[in-house]
Amino acid sequence: KGTQVELLQQKLSETCTEPIVDIQTGRLFRALAAEGSYAGKRVEEIFSVGKLVPDTFTNAMWISDMKDRLTEDSHLLMDGFPRTLVQAAVVDEVMEFFARPDVEVINLDTPEDIVIERMMERGRADDTPEFIKERLSLYNTDTLPVLEHYRSKDGVVVYDINGAGTPEEVQAAICAALEV
Repeated sequence: KGTQVELLQQKLSETCTEPIVDIQTGRLFRALAAEGSYAGKRVEEIFSVGKLVPDTFTNAMWISDMKDRLTEDSHLLMDGFPRTLVQAAVVDEVMEFFARPDVEVINLDTPEDIVIERMMERGRADDTPEFIKERLSLYNTDTLPVLEHYRSKDGVVVYDINGAGTPEEVQAAICAALEV
């Protein structure tokens, strides 16, 4: 999904005159962990056992990152957030506060074996088979309900994109769905 966000951001920057605000919570947390601060060490500890950072801290990081960058005419592009219904409630409140009723969600529907293979190829220290299985379990219990939340929410369009293809094929499908 990170690859797709980067490709989509490039495409949108070519076609949109409005600014694109790109927020990737995973990138934020990895940068925080690299700082070596107390918060960064806590994030690193959580990642080292294959868990997700608690909702309250994740929400605070997301709001902190986007609050000064979101403008009246910008587009918000998020990766890795929201992952839980608690996080989705925060997104809904923030979108309401900023008068952003229209939301489009890209669901990269990818078979689990391909997800595992791609995660293993990234070469990150926390991409072990055990941690990947834990994250997939968390996805099934915590994130799938978020997808259903957005499917039933007025003003939200969910696009189900086959994520099994090449990066170029997936990007073409995303761009076709978004009409960009």
